[in-house]
Amino acid sequence: MEAIPQIPPELHDRIIDHLHDDFSALAACGLASRIWLSSVRYHRFGSTQITVPRFEEFSDLLENSPEIGAYVYDLSLGTRRTPVHRVLPDHMITTLVRRLPYVEHLRLVSFIWKPRYQVLYEAYPGLRTLRIEHCRFDSETENSDGFVDFVSSFHRLTTLSLHRPVQVTHAGGCGWIWNKSLQHPPLRNLELTSVPGAETLCDWLRHGPSLPNISTFFTSVSEDWEGAIALHAFKSFGETIENLTLVLDSYSGLESLFEDSAFTISYCTNLRSLNLELRIHGMCIRTDPTLRRITSILSQITSPHIEKIMLSVYADPMSDFSGLDTECAVRPLRLASFTDLMELNWDGIYCAVARELSSGLPALSVRATGRSEPLRKHLANYNSGVGFEQIKDE
Repeated sequence: MEAIPQIPPELHDRIIDHLHDDFSALAACGLASRIWLSSVRYHRFGSTQITVPRFEEFSDLLENSPEIGAYVYDLSLGTRRTPVHRVLPDHMITTLVRRLPYVEHLRLVSFIWKPRYQVLYEAYPGLRTLRIEHCRFDSETENSDGFVDFVSSFHRLTTLSLHRPVQVTHAGGCGWIWNKSLQHPPLRNLELTSVPGAETLCDWLRHGPSLPNISTFFTSVSEDWEGAIALHAFKSFGETIENLTLVLDSYSGLESLFEDSAFTISYCTNLRSLNLELRIHGMCIRTDPTLRRITSILSQITSPHIEKIMLSVYADPMSDFSGLDTECAVRPLRLASFTDLMELNWDGIYCAVARELSSGLPALSVRATGRSEPLRKHLANYNSGVGFEQIKDE
């Protein structure tokens, strides 16, 4: 009887790697072969999200198969589906730090910050990514109950993301005080979205035995005070920022940001890629004042190293009538189509981009939906090297 040829183990792993986001297929592979089990668990549990209601179910899984905990390196606690801020239960923290010893990326969503969360540092001193989203901080004393000390404790932290924190200040308390005597972590990636007082965070990162090396920066601007924070960050880290994602949301109006203030990205003198995203709460039409800011931003680029510019516009989908039967007739913003983007001032965009780009470098890419042929024909005379990334509606 002829022997069945053996497939090298590395090919097994490559095949399973292609199933990394197909949980049903991974489960079938885990049941089919014990040899595949390790690779299956790496993809199935490597990035794990746990909510408070389902924690007991996950705890039982760890109790029956404790070896699973060794595969979890990216842990997300909580969910944004509910506006309620929860307190992370003590037994939940104890179980996590005991059963999940190798977490390197931690995300906390919609929790009320408590000083006892400091135990997370003791369990994960090698943490590299910390994301705090929609969490509430009740400041009855200075320093928001140790949150600043908590952040400064991670000496290997390279990514810090603060997204819409809620700071509640009681009598005798104050917001975050970023004490310059505390050593800051070696951050390379910084994300700030609606963070009051973030200027002091930037100042804290600029002081210490070593200067910050923020190479990737993300910020979202919808109001003047957010624009002031973004400008302060550009001034603080402009020499080191290489990758910038800037989201401009016109919900509260952005005219004063550009007309009455000195908002500019010109301080980012080492910029290599710019991801510019506009959110306009109306139709994508030529007369919309927010669309004119695309040319304003692109003309502010001063870096001679710019290699790529990604442009995307989210607007009111006028062809979607599903929201009209609701009480307020509100439709969520969607990525604009290529046809809608014909309304942009491409003369101004071309002049702004061509001023910065090296010859033959396809730096400008456009994200949109639908057929790209109308826009391609519209731009045929520019020879501007515009690339197109087609995103289909789901």
